[in-house]
Amino acid sequence: MPFRRLRLRQFYTRLGASLLASLLPVLLGVLIISWQTFSGMKQDAEERLLHARRMFDRTLDNAHQAASMVQGGVGRPCAEVVQGLRDQVATVPDVRTVNLARGETIYCSSLYGAYSGPFALADYAGGQLDLMRGNPVTPDRPLVVYRQAVGDYSVLVGVDGYYLHNILDMLSRNSPLALVVGSQVMLASGIVSEEIPPKTQGYLEQVSKKYQYRVVTDLSHDEYGSHIWHYSKASIIIYPLLGILVGVGVFWLTGRSTSPS
Repeated sequence: MPFRRLRLRQFYTRLGASLLASLLPVLLGVLIISWQTFSGMKQDAEERLLHARRMFDRTLDNAHQAASMVQGGVGRPCAEVVQGLRDQVATVPDVRTVNLARGETIYCSSLYGAYSGPFALADYAGGQLDLMRGNPVTPDRPLVVYRQAVGDYSVLVGVDGYYLHNILDMLSRNSPLALVVGSQVMLASGIVSEEIPPKTQGYLEQVSKKYQYRVVTDLSHDEYGSHIWHYSKASIIIYPLLGILVGVGVFWLTGRSTSPS
């Protein structure tokens, strides 16, 4: 009986050691997969944010170019400069409208010619950009207005939100990108709202150094699972198999006789 108890105790000891040994490769695999997933997703999201920021900067560079071309006409009668405004709309990519304003009143428009309409300077982030849900001409189509100050005057250049939406949509995946201008945000779906994404643990952003906006995203738990399934399926299988092999090996080695007795 004592011998039997000894053999049983030895068996449980071997079994426990084998289970512990088999868990080590699994735990190591979990750590490696988690680190690879986190670093890979973060790098991918940062690259998409950077790409989006560069494309937005390029689009707004076109607006800046159009504003610079017509800023010499501020203060002159609209009839003398309106054709120049329309030329910019026709020739500069992404530009929808070009307007001239005095104070907070638009007095010349590429759409209407001589015109009198108010705009709120307070709506412009840093006095430069305004993200709008639409305007009287296209109320359901968002746009970004770039403002270039010229003394008491302003040049207001409207950029079609269609181009901005396409950039967001093209670069969004499981973690959609969003364009934030002041208190307004354009989602990858093209909807403009005031619900700016909160800065959670997975929050990432790229801030433009030239214009008053930022591009943001949020890495969700669903995306972590999707990333692991798409890029680490082999590891999910290999590490448990390695754990089983190590456990079996330890069980066999601990059962070998070490002396004649």
